[in-house]
Amino acid sequence: MEILEIVEKTARFVASHLKSEYIALFSVLVTIIIYIMNRQSELKFKKYESKRTEYAKLITFLSIAYTSPQKLQPNKEGKLSQEIQKEFYDVGASLMLYASKKLYKEYLFFRDFSSSEHIKLSKYYNQEMVIYIIANIMKQIRKEVGLSIFNQITANESLGFFVNNFATNPVQKNKTHLMNYKLNMLKIELFCMNRAHGVFINWFFYKFIKPIGGIICCIIKYFIFLPPIHILEKIHKKVDNTIPK
Repeated sequence: MEILEIVEKTARFVASHLKSEYIALFSVLVTIIIYIMNRQSELKFKKYESKRTEYAKLITFLSIAYTSPQKLQPNKEGKLSQEIQKEFYDVGASLMLYASKKLYKEYLFFRDFSSSEHIKLSKYYNQEMVIYIIANIMKQIRKEVGLSIFNQITANESLGFFVNNFATNPVQKNKTHLMNYKLNMLKIELFCMNRAHGVFINWFFYKFIKPIGGIICCIIKYFIFLPPIHILEKIHKKVDNTIPK
């Protein structure tokens, strides 16, 4: 009962002291909040529509890996054809601007898997793995512009719409598990390779240690050495001017 009395007294106090200016200010604040929320929803919808268009380019390009996989093979010089290079550039630029970080990294892995020689040297490498990389990309696209993240499908189901005898075949399902294992091990091997070549150490050195040394050198040069030199030069000029010629 005491709580109800306190609430009642508070409500009466607010009602008795509430002025028309406060009501107008409150309505303005509510209007601003509604405008901001609508604006955010509008921008989110525009991003969604942009993603759909750009992801459609990626899906069209990925069809090459299934219909014409030989086009993704480098020539004797280790280079892709100019047509495929242009396709990679167009799709990559679109994904770099519009795609999520996870999808963009998956695309970069697909690109490196198709063209990099150091990946082919891995014992986990298998040319058939490219179709499973595509499956991961398709699943990520479905998650971002399709249905809910809680309504996902397997890699076999994501490829079943254009690969025959793939979605429900137990042999293919077991093969999918094997290929996913190889993909994960290949990514782990690439991660370890970066650490073995000191990528993280060099990043830390040039990101933090080297700038500190450069700043110290600049301070010593411009605040310790150069000011006395400038002062001595001015004194020398004054002395030269005072000496009669």
